[in-house]
Amino acid sequence: MSKLGVRLGYMPQLDGLRALAIGLVVGYHLGVPLTWGGFLGVDVFLVLSGFLITSILLGERLTTGRVRLGRFWWRRVLRLFPALLLMVTVAVVASPVIGRPGEGDYLMSGFAAVTYTSNLFVSFGAIKLGALDPTWSLALEEQFYLVWPIVLIAVYRFRRKVSFTGRLLAGLGVAATGSFFLMWALFEVRPDGLTPLSYYRPDARAGGLLLGCMLAVAFVNEAGRRLMERWGRPATWVGLAVLLALVALMPHNWPQQPVTFGVLIPLASVAAALLIAGLASSKTLASTALSSAPAVWVGRISYSLYLWHTLVFRATDPFLDGPGGKVLQLVAAVAFATASYYLVERPFLRLKDRFEPDVSERREAQRVTV
Repeated sequence: MSKLGVRLGYMPQLDGLRALAIGLVVGYHLGVPLTWGGFLGVDVFLVLSGFLITSILLGERLTTGRVRLGRFWWRRVLRLFPALLLMVTVAVVASPVIGRPGEGDYLMSGFAAVTYTSNLFVSFGAIKLGALDPTWSLALEEQFYLVWPIVLIAVYRFRRKVSFTGRLLAGLGVAATGSFFLMWALFEVRPDGLTPLSYYRPDARAGGLLLGCMLAVAFVNEAGRRLMERWGRPATWVGLAVLLALVALMPHNWPQQPVTFGVLIPLASVAAALLIAGLASSKTLASTALSSAPAVWVGRISYSLYLWHTLVFRATDPFLDGPGGKVLQLVAAVAFATASYYLVERPFLRLKDRFEPDVSERREAQRVTV
């Protein structure tokens, strides 16, 4: 049998990893040299989300003996929806200015964004997201938040105790591999040069989330945690080196390359998983740097920065050009993200805290056999 006996606390280095991920995405959209593959920052976010959400669910089960789905979903709504709603409202109002020919109706894109269906609509060419492009990955994560807790609770309820953790890890590994294979199998370049089925379809992009789930299941298991503590240092550096190499060496025409979907994105997800495992289990120069106050602060505003940066860039593109203009665009995006974080996110985060597992519900610390 295996033991589920480790509960994760706050790890500032993972906020720092968010800062690295959003830096890659923003650099890609600004056209910063050596960030040709900066879009892979989204895959870092996906693996990290799978890891953190599964850790939260397993932690709640460990401390209270159960997972309250309604409360879990309400916490997600309070965490994510208010800032999204504000950004989408601004984008729809500003659509006459930021819209481009052929992008379609921002009202429809806004509806898809606030209903967390953007990835489904764009997968089949029903809409173009324009400045709302970041909402496709938010939709994918929200769909994951809706489905995965139910699956995890059902798996634990009907488990067999012998070798359960190993079987769960094997099942997640098979599912992640299948998702990565599907991403490659769906590769087909449209006349506009895009590959929406491979890039946006939820079943084809679930691989990174599932890798994060695997990592969390292994991490809260005593044997898995010991293994990661043993190999955490090399995992950190290998994961970081592979990820940054992929970002810098990504071909400029990556959407038209099947290797992007068959090899590079899956490899980036694996690198992100190695990096997270190392950061969470060992102390290195990388974890120290990512735990620094500036990195943690950027990580905390990363959600708002992800929401706002494309909209800000679209609105300022006609007026700002060259390196100086790019710097001003970055400053403007950070300013909007900072305002969104302090004026919208933080008040709702305080409200969200009221729905955390009640200390009075927690059983005395114990090992739970799984």
